Parts: sequence; C-alpha cells; structure tokens
Amino acid sequence: HVPTACNNRIFNHFRGNNDMSIKPMTSDEYRSVREKIGSQDYVAERLGLNKMTISNRERGKYPVSLEAQLALIHLHDFSPSSSEKILEIIKSEDNSSGDSSS
Repeated sequence: HVPTACNNRIFNHFRGNNDMSIKPMTSDEYRSVREKIGSQDYVAERLGLNKMTISNRERGKYPVSLEAQLALIHLHDFSPSSSEKILEIIKSEDNSSGDSSS
C-alpha cells in the first residue's frame, strides 16, 4: 500500500496543482512502491539505472526527484503483478458472465 501522503501529492500533481508545496516521495515511500514492483535489480534494469541508484534513494542518500517518482509509479502501473491482477479481474468477469448464459 502506497502511503496516503504520497498518493495525495501524486494526485495533486496530475490535477494541475503544480505549486512548490508538492514534494517528491520520501525514501520510505519510494521503497514501499519499489517493493510492490519487484527487486532492486528488476526495477533498476527496467528504469535503465544502476542498482545502487535505487538503493541510495531508498536509504536517503539520493533525494527522490519528481522525475524518479513518476518513473517508478509508471513502472508500478505496468508491472507484471499489476498486469496479472488485471487479467484475473477480466477472467473472473468473463467466467461470471459465461455462467449466467449456461
């Protein structure tokens, strides 16, 4: 689960509230999202980064820029686990509609 404060900042950004009060994810928020996607190695490879960059962001050694935040969220939205969940929903809907026609 992505912390609510993080979700609010992302939502406000996309709503067009781009004032300076919007701050990037904390290192803990970044780690929380990354863990939902996969290993540091997997995320680094998908984003074209070195694994140490991911590790340093999670440990607070590098700040999490808005660009890094958005890239991670984009990857999360299209991660295999997200895709599998979507397919499960579609299959269950297909099965339930197929059951009613039998």
